[in-house]
Amino acid sequence: MIRDHLVPMLAERFPGRGLATGSPPDPIAVFPAAHPRVGDVSVTDDGHEATVFIGEITHCHFGPEHFSSPEEATELAIAESVADFVADLFADRIVLWTAADGKGAGFWRRGDDRPGFANDAAPTYVWSGPLDLERTRGWKRYLVPFLRALSRAPRSRPRRGSARR
Repeated sequence: MIRDHLVPMLAERFPGRGLATGSPPDPIAVFPAAHPRVGDVSVTDDGHEATVFIGEITHCHFGPEHFSSPEEATELAIAESVADFVADLFADRIVLWTAADGKGAGFWRRGDDRPGFANDAAPTYVWSGPLDLERTRGWKRYLVPFLRALSRAPRSRPRRGSARR
């Protein structure tokens, strides 16, 4: 079973992440959410493949069809692929998206081009939370000077002996 390789691998690679384990048909591994809008990561062992679910946003399959030959698609190789994906997810290298109408979702690796079907209006996330501000063009150009000015603004304090009305 993929579980026999994957669960010890996840426990070793991600100590302190709150890994909960189980047995098929239930999820074999669940990591609690880093951000509520992203949700938990759960992994199922479907016999011939493993499926990684990322909250209610999306899921992805890791199976024999992702390898160049059937000989390469061992349970150990599938487990390693899942563990590498989870490592990238936890390092915020995986960008998650969901269509505004709820009829589509997926992911891409940070640094790669955004897929055409994930339009600019699609909410995006990484493991640590939403990327909505990052998507907005030029937000730093306006926000940073505003925050600097705000931090330098004089604060009004009531004078001693006077009461505020």
